[in-house]
Amino acid sequence: MKKVVAAVVIGAALFVVLIALVGWYFWGAKVTIKTEPSEAKVAIDGKEVGTSNTFGILTVSHIRAGEHILSVKHDRYDDLEQPFKTGLTDFSKNLNAKLNLTKYKLTVVVSPPESTILVDNGVTIAGRDASGNPIVESLAPGDHSVVVSHDGYRDWKQNVTVNGDTKIQVTLSSAPAYDPTSSDADSEIRSTLEGWAQSTRNRDVDSHMRYYSDTLDYYYNRTLVPSSKVREDRVRAFAKFSYLSVQLTNMNVQLDSTGQRATVTFDKTFDFRGDNNSFYNGSVQDQLTLTKLGGAWLITGEKELKIYYVNK
Repeated sequence: MKKVVAAVVIGAALFVVLIALVGWYFWGAKVTIKTEPSEAKVAIDGKEVGTSNTFGILTVSHIRAGEHILSVKHDRYDDLEQPFKTGLTDFSKNLNAKLNLTKYKLTVVVSPPESTILVDNGVTIAGRDASGNPIVESLAPGDHSVVVSHDGYRDWKQNVTVNGDTKIQVTLSSAPAYDPTSSDADSEIRSTLEGWAQSTRNRDVDSHMRYYSDTLDYYYNRTLVPSSKVREDRVRAFAKFSYLSVQLTNMNVQLDSTGQRATVTFDKTFDFRGDNNSFYNGSVQDQLTLTKLGGAWLITGEKELKIYYVNK
């Protein structure tokens, strides 16, 4: 009799477990998906189940036990598909889905040919199309700085928006021949830099910024810097110090073969003073690059080469 009762109890227990397992199989687990980027469209087994929120989270209930396919899509990103599995004992499951930015190619139709092309400050030509035009590959969507240069021509600089495979046409303008016996460029550059220094002494930020191009090839340890960044630095300095003294000496001007671009090195001695006995003075060696744009010499590069001494 006891054996019969025990068998009945065990059978009942197994039946309950079986029912629970079957019920759980059809009821399923709760699956939480973390997407990068956020607000991505999510599908499971080909059926769209929702969009991740601004934190990249989407929770889906009742995913039954078994093997499934997670699909995630987002504009400007490659589609992602990955398998996952939920077991009979899984009450919940966490999945991570990181999408890769879609990469595009940029074709540059340039005249003259064999020009140097820099994208985001790097030479990135990956190949050429059937017409021999250079192709830059693997560009993420968005804005990219493009610089095209050729000896004897003016540089072409522009931000190019890439939201798909893109083709641009660039025609460089010839730079006028440079007469190395002429001293006009040298004197113009020296006069320009004296005006640049005087605008610092006057703490006149608007006048000071007229000596800069819209974009600098380099600015200390950064490249392709907008002049607005220079303005921010000058505004802070002019506000902090009420007295600014700047003297330029030992100036050396080196023009390139076109006569339209110059590299200038000089020693700069400065003495800045402000309220509450604040001060900043010293002597450094600076380098500026100037390019003749629109008939004027504008600063297109600025950095410090050497520090002789600094007190602050």
